[in-house]
Amino acid sequence: MRLAFVATRFEAADPTPAELLARELAERGPASWRTTILTTTVGPDANGEPFPEGRSAAERYGVIRFAGDDAEGPSDDPSSPDLLAHLARRGADYDLIVVFGVGAAVTRDAASVAEVRTVLVPFADEGPRNPDLEEVFARSAAFLFGSDAEERLVLRRYAVHRRMRETVRFGALLPTTVEPEAFRRRSGTTGAHLVHPGRLEPGHGVEELLRYFVTFRERHPAAPLELVLFGPPRLRIPRRPDIRVCFPANGRERREAIAGALAAVTPSRRADRTAATEPFRLGVPLVATDAASDLVSSLMAGNGGLSYRNYNEFELILRLGLGEPELFGRLGRAGREHLTSLNDWDAVVGRCDRVFRSFSRPELGDYPEAPAAAGEEDPEAASATDGDEEERVVSDEGGSDAASEDRGEEAPPEETAPEQDGTGLTGFFGSSIRR
Repeated sequence: MRLAFVATRFEAADPTPAELLARELAERGPASWRTTILTTTVGPDANGEPFPEGRSAAERYGVIRFAGDDAEGPSDDPSSPDLLAHLARRGADYDLIVVFGVGAAVTRDAASVAEVRTVLVPFADEGPRNPDLEEVFARSAAFLFGSDAEERLVLRRYAVHRRMRETVRFGALLPTTVEPEAFRRRSGTTGAHLVHPGRLEPGHGVEELLRYFVTFRERHPAAPLELVLFGPPRLRIPRRPDIRVCFPANGRERREAIAGALAAVTPSRRADRTAATEPFRLGVPLVATDAASDLVSSLMAGNGGLSYRNYNEFELILRLGLGEPELFGRLGRAGREHLTSLNDWDAVVGRCDRVFRSFSRPELGDYPEAPAAAGEEDPEAASATDGDEEERVVSDEGGSDAASEDRGEEAPPEETAPEQDGTGLTGFFGSSIRR
C-alpha cells in the first residue's frame, strides 16, 4: 500500500502532537506500507540545525523535504508551494495521502489539493471555530480521529456526516509537554483551581456545578480556590472573581489550563468514560457526578478520581484536595498509568492498517497516472497496492474506540441516508460512505 504522510515539520524539535503521530506511525508501520513523508524544511531539527531540501531515507520510510515559508520567511504557519505542486503532479502515485493536523497552511492546503484520496487526521480541539477550515473538511474524503470526543466535535462543527471516518485512540500514547505556569501568567490565577473541561451549555450539569462551587466558597471564604471554565458560555455565569471563563486560542493553551488544575470536574450525568481521557493524559484527577455511571466505573478501575452524590460529598472532596494536594497528585498519576495500560502502539498501528486498507478501496479500479514533471523521480514509497484489502473497516472485538454508526447526536435531524450514487464524492470513496 503506497502511503504519503503529509506533516509540516517532520522530525523537528518540539513537535506538535500531529507531527509526533506521523513519526510514530511511520516508524512502527507494517512492512506492507510503502510510506513517503512529504514535509518541509521548517525546523530546526533536534540538534538545532536547519533541514536541507531533498530526499532522504530511513529504515521504514522515505522523506521528501520541500521549502516551507511564507511571504516573510519561515513562520508558525508555513506554506509550501513546492509540496503542493508535487501532490498536484504526483498524487496518483499514492494510494492514500494522509494529512496530519490542520494547524498549518501546509497541511490545510494539502488536504484541499489531494481531495478524493485524502485521509485527514485533524487533531481538532475545542478552540475557537476557524472559518478557514470549512473548505478543508469539505474537500477531505475521509477522517481518522484520535478520540470519540474529537469525532463528535468535528461532526458538530462541519458537514462531514456522509464521509468515511473512523476513530482510533492514539491520543493517550502521545507524550504531552505542557507548561501550567503559562496559564497562570495569562489568567492571573494564583491559588489552586478546578477546571470544567466541557462545554457551557444547559442540561450538562453546569448549573449544579456553579451552585455547588458558590456554596463552597461562601462556606469557606478563605479557601484559595477558583473555578476555570472554557467559553463561549451558553448560560448565565455568575460574575465573581473566583470564577473565570477562558477562551483558549488553541489546544496547547487548553491543556495548560487543565494540567495546572487541582482536579477536573465533570458534572454531566451523560458523560462517559471518554471524559476521563484528557485529564488522565495530563495526570490530573477527575471529580464526577455519581450519576455518570460509565465514567465513575472508569474512575474506580483506574483509581484516578472521586465521585459525589450531593453537595456534602462535593464539599468533602474539595476539602480533601485542598488539605492533601499530594493525594490528588497520586490520583492523577494513577489515572495516567491506567489510561496508558489500556492502549498500546501495536493495537493502534494494527487498527490504522485496517482503516487505511478499507479507505484505499483498490477494487474500485486504478487511478489515472499524473504526468511526471521533467526530471522528477518516482517517490521512494511508490509500489503496487496489496490486493487483499478489506471491504470496510472492522472494529476490534469488543473495541469501544470504534466510531459508532448509529450515534443519535451525530447526524442533523433533517439528514437522510445518502443515495448509492448521489454522494457527490468521486473515485474510490464513493461506495464506502458511512450511512
